Amino acid sequence: MLRRAFKNYCYDKGYFAKTNAAQSDVQSLIKKMRPVKTNYPLIRIGSASDGGYLVPNMIDEIKAVYSPGVSNNSSFELELAKKGIQCYLIDYSVDKAAEEHPLIHFDKKFLGYTDDEIHWTLNSWVKKYTPKSNELLMQIDIEGAEYESIISASQETLNRFRVIIAEFHGLDSIFSKYGYRLINLCFEKLLKDFYVVHLHPNNCEGEVRRWGLRVPRVMEITFIRKDICKKLGFVNEYPHPLDQTCVLSNPDLVLDQFWYGD
Repeated sequence: MLRRAFKNYCYDKGYFAKTNAAQSDVQSLIKKMRPVKTNYPLIRIGSASDGGYLVPNMIDEIKAVYSPGVSNNSSFELELAKKGIQCYLIDYSVDKAAEEHPLIHFDKKFLGYTDDEIHWTLNSWVKKYTPKSNELLMQIDIEGAEYESIISASQETLNRFRVIIAEFHGLDSIFSKYGYRLINLCFEKLLKDFYVVHLHPNNCEGEVRRWGLRVPRVMEITFIRKDICKKLGFVNEYPHPLDQTCVLSNPDLVLDQFWYGD
């Protein structure tokens, strides 16, 4: 009765109690995210702050780029288009890409878990433009819909990408029972065939601390497909020299040692 009364009080005040995830599960998942070194060094593509990402240096091996989530910044895609790479962008919230270039192609759609009037699944989108290529790169920033979009994609579609750069939102939900399940399911799918090669906390929304762990609410993570690279151990130095602060007006975030190293 007391617990129910407390929950009802929290609901009335606008607070929502969450069932906690197990500490051991959270720690185990973070360990799986620890970045590794490969035979491809990282380079920076895009703007100096938000909109720029660290990518394995294999750009001449990439035939096309998929970039869901355009908003008002297409510096990443523009730089790759200037290198002669076809770039496919979607975002239903805007009417065009932020930058114009003959190799930048825009569709007014959201990426999601189903195909309908305003959504494409990753399976359908890739099939439409590059049905046979497995030399693709994806940069995904879709404000939380990345989880459902990745989980609903087939493993065959995901494995068409040599590199995936994903901005994960609501990562602090890893501390709740149901948030952990969703995030873990997403990472289980990615880590089956990809290594994490870079972590960068985006300081746009701060961080959450629990059990001595600091978890950024938003994290940029770079993946490389396992079959195209050699694993050379774990990354032991952080931050990377090419990292930049995303939001200059906000305090920068630094990952704890628990996030990297072996």
